[in-house]
Amino acid sequence: MIILLTGNDTFTLSAKLKEIRQKFVREVDASNLNSSIVNSDEMEPGVLRREMMASPFLAKRRMVILKECGDAITKNENLLKEWKELSASVSGKAQDLPIVVIIESSSIAGQSTSRKKSTTKPTKAKTSLIDLLPPDTLRIESWIRSQDDIVKFAVDQGRGYGIQFDRSALGYLAQLPADPWAVGNLVATLAHWTNTPSTPISADDMERWSTLAVDDTLFSLQDAFGNRNRGLFLKELITKLHAGVHPLVVLAALQKTIGLLMGSLTDSLPPGTHPFVAQKIRTQSRLWNRSKIKTIARLLFLSDGLMKSSSGLTSELILTRLAFSL
Repeated sequence: MIILLTGNDTFTLSAKLKEIRQKFVREVDASNLNSSIVNSDEMEPGVLRREMMASPFLAKRRMVILKECGDAITKNENLLKEWKELSASVSGKAQDLPIVVIIESSSIAGQSTSRKKSTTKPTKAKTSLIDLLPPDTLRIESWIRSQDDIVKFAVDQGRGYGIQFDRSALGYLAQLPADPWAVGNLVATLAHWTNTPSTPISADDMERWSTLAVDDTLFSLQDAFGNRNRGLFLKELITKLHAGVHPLVVLAALQKTIGLLMGSLTDSLPPGTHPFVAQKIRTQSRLWNRSKIKTIARLLFLSDGLMKSSSGLTSELILTRLAFSL
């Protein structure tokens, strides 16, 4: 069985991949010993055969995830020949066949249906892995092509959390950048901090809680934190807090960053971590050691308790103390 995940909406595709993996563990292999991930830099002759033809261990079938391997396969004659042979052999719905999940994110360019006449000499179209898939491949596509798409995306995400948006909030969403990762994080933040989920979210609510309200996201603050740049972190922290970003939203962002850094050091980043984020975190983790990460993680835990109690310390002071621990 072959499943293709493609499109430029990598947020939704990552969620779909997580769903597929959870179903595999739940229904096929509770031990999770029969699944593997192959990235493009690991692709060489023999890898496909090894992963796709390996016998499952104490389970009926295996699952192999190929992440952005299309170019590596189609540019290598031996790999291409290997893929054509193997893809034909695993195609079908038999219960003992491996499940092969292909992740090929694509840009919107190349998906255009425009029929403008070209004045240049036509060039031979490049063969992609998607063109070579068997007809019975299960195709799951997710695209963000317009602001209407990003509004629909946010509404669907909100519905999953049990929250709704009023007309002013929909207008606010329609003005955001078409970035599903940033909007997905915004909706998750709203769902986490909204006290009355039965009340529709307004534009004012979004302005208050949005991590997009300042500099589009909190990425600059998280980057300074991950890079252990104390001066820049303090500058970004003061800017965000004075612009109205809630201190608990800042704390949640820092907790997420330290969790990713810890995962990178132990080579266990969460499944579905965006490739750009994974690469950035791996680079930053070289500036840390396990002892320092444990110290900061403990301080974040203590800060969470202090900010949610009547300690008498201001949230700004508690977060500022974190900076001097970097």
